[in-house]
Amino acid sequence: AGARLKRLAAFQRRILQHAMKFPKARTVVYSTCSLHRLENEDVVTAALSASGAFQVTSAVPWWRNAPRNAEEGAGAEPLPSWAHLCLRSEPGFHRCRGFFLCRLDRVDGGATAEEQLTQRKRRKRKLAELKKSQRATEDRFQAPASKKRKGKAAS
Repeated sequence: AGARLKRLAAFQRRILQHAMKFPKARTVVYSTCSLHRLENEDVVTAALSASGAFQVTSAVPWWRNAPRNAEEGAGAEPLPSWAHLCLRSEPGFHRCRGFFLCRLDRVDGGATAEEQLTQRKRRKRKLAELKKSQRATEDRFQAPASKKRKGKAAS
């Protein structure tokens, strides 16, 4: 692949990985006006490896992809198992310009390392606040030691 194509793919990978870091992002759609695997499946593969919090799901179940080019398979690594879930428009098959679209849905409980760290810090802070509140409540409802003795002596 050409140097320009490699630079574009690297930039697209950074953009996709950045989008996948947003904690409230439940679905991220990655789309290009390209038919190059380097900019499409390879970018998604790298982003999935870096995140671990997303999986590829079918964006348009009724879409029919064109058969893959036989030349593309010669000596190339096999396509990822999820590739059939992506939309791939081929000019000769769909009678339009080519494009690629991939829908990525956050896996339940899936969180980036940064999100996990933030969640742990938040839980730790809440626990500390709860303990402080419990101590304050206990202190308020416990009688001072001197009053306890007076009460026992009077009995």
